Amino acid sequence: MSKTERPRLLYSDIYNQNIVWAERIIDKYGAGESSWKRFRAIYVDPDSFWIDKNGYIKKGDIICTADALLSAWRIYNHEGFNKNFIEAYEQYRKEPIFFFPREQGGINQSRAAFFGDRIDHFLFDLKQYCEGSENSKLKDVYQKDKTKEWLESFGKVNGRPNFSEIADWYQIVGVFVNADYEVFDLEKDDESVISKYCDNYTSEWTDKYYDNLKIKIDMFMIRSVEK
Repeated sequence: MSKTERPRLLYSDIYNQNIVWAERIIDKYGAGESSWKRFRAIYVDPDSFWIDKNGYIKKGDIICTADALLSAWRIYNHEGFNKNFIEAYEQYRKEPIFFFPREQGGINQSRAAFFGDRIDHFLFDLKQYCEGSENSKLKDVYQKDKTKEWLESFGKVNGRPNFSEIADWYQIVGVFVNADYEVFDLEKDDESVISKYCDNYTSEWTDKYYDNLKIKIDMFMIRSVEK
């Protein structure tokens, strides 16, 4: 690194700075909507930054960036802007779980538009595509150059990308999918699996989905520590 080159900021740098800003704003201005607006004006999403000093997550030659399961906006909608917000952000944004190819109009952008940011229905759609369904809502996205190469790097079953290898790569078996690689429905807490698409997807989440998603993230993090 040259003397004039600045160190590259990492995911953890941005994540930690957001927590500091939230704490300072609440301490100075109190909780509530006006303070949230102050925070939003300076908030930086950490997802596009290097995951560590070695760079981005890669699968082969494909660069993958993080895609948060809980955005700051989602947390605010369910917690408000207060100490609960800080605690939830600190706990559920510390370590990203999902990474998708960095590509214009790719999965990171499209799953929010099509599925209201629901990771369970995105995984269900990806599984449908891998199994050859013509009903996959993101099939055009999966055909984009980098995304297609990324999917094909997992090997194939009957000429299609191998969904089980994708789930194993993410280490989400037992958390977001069961042992048979069926996707858990996070609107339910009885380990039901998704068998069909919703009639429509909205940007609003139910409290049940929000709470169940937090439980799944906790499960993933606990298991990661145990490993």
